[in-house]
Amino acid sequence: MKTRRSPCRGGFTLVELLAGIMIMAVLASLLFVGISGVRESGNRVKCINNLRQLAMAVTQFARDNDVFPDRDRWLATDAGRGARTGQLYKYLGDAKLYACPSDTVLTAGLDSGNASRLTSYAYNGWFSGKNANISVDMSAAVVFIEPDMPDQGPGTTSFEGAGAPALTTRHKGGGLIGYGDGHYEYYSRIKYEANKAKIFQVTQ
Repeated sequence: MKTRRSPCRGGFTLVELLAGIMIMAVLASLLFVGISGVRESGNRVKCINNLRQLAMAVTQFARDNDVFPDRDRWLATDAGRGARTGQLYKYLGDAKLYACPSDTVLTAGLDSGNASRLTSYAYNGWFSGKNANISVDMSAAVVFIEPDMPDQGPGTTSFEGAGAPALTTRHKGGGLIGYGDGHYEYYSRIKYEANKAKIFQVTQ
């Protein structure tokens, strides 16, 4: 007697297909989060370097000119010709140092030549025009911050001590601030707002 074999089933059921799609979607989202995290880490390192270079440029400018850069001229003296006319450019030599890589609006504008603003950073105008020999602990003095910038318009390029604007949130909910000795600190926007008096204590 011959036994009857059941035919082999081909393809997938709708439930199996949906389950497979769901698993692939979860794996893709995890991969995207991982790639985004690596990219942001790299951008933050570049941003830290920018702040360090900017702080060093301020210090060198003060040594060469006996006064600190002007709050209205550190970035540009001729807005039509961009950052290359600013007081700090000769010490930096690269306009990209004014842009945080995570500031996608600015970086896209720089790449296309249609940037509506010149920088991701704002200079502490408390230093503006002060004598280079001013008695202040530069390791505790904030020189630059990453302010919350608009998509359009020039944005905030300088501020006065504790009157600083809100911090950006582009680095996972917060931003970086750079000190006169070249080091930096990261603050969430909430922590920054709660500690402004302490952060800007030496430049009140």
